[in-house]
Amino acid sequence: MIQMFTPVYTTDHMKYKVADVKKAVRLTRQMSRVYLIVLNLRSGGQVEMFGLCELNKQFPPARDYVIAGVAESPDKARELLAQIAEEAFCRTGSADLAAYLADAAGRELITLRE
Repeated sequence: MIQMFTPVYTTDHMKYKVADVKKAVRLTRQMSRVYLIVLNLRSGGQVEMFGLCELNKQFPPARDYVIAGVAESPDKARELLAQIAEEAFCRTGSADLAAYLADAAGRELITLRE
């Protein structure tokens, strides 16, 4: 199953393309230059980062993922991940990203693909 937090973390460039990303995940369509930050629910909540094309090659998905962030490049995805880590540390005093994202305070989960 693939789900997405709403609101999802995005870079400024990608905030207007979130609807397109959702559609691409639902329909297993390829979108170049889209990188995801995900919470892998089957690996004890490990946080991973990879391109959308890698996710859509897995049909059905090999893992249960929650998409937490969307960026336009690997570098921007790393910057976004650092931003999430800083936010987690400021709010909880811990840099445990998996726990922070799993808590999903104030965010809803929508299912994009079973």
